Amino acid sequence: MKIFWTCFVIDSLVFLVLFYFFLDGLGDGKVSSSNIALWLLFISIPMAVLLGGCASRRSDEPARQSFCLQHWLYQAGLPAAACC
Repeated sequence: MKIFWTCFVIDSLVFLVLFYFFLDGLGDGKVSSSNIALWLLFISIPMAVLLGGCASRRSDEPARQSFCLQHWLYQAGLPAAACC
């Protein structure tokens, strides 16, 4: 259970970093109509994984599935956050 919440906190921090850079890009004009689809993809995938992790954690599915879902974002999200 502690592993799930550890991954969830790390994943949430990754999402917040990406969301911060998205809002910062909107403010200074770096996010424009030509690259908005890429930014929305960057924002929607981590959000979907976090919501999916919460949903599978609350359901009767095994905890292993929610852990794998959270671990995927942890592995994919840290390099993405480092690129920003």
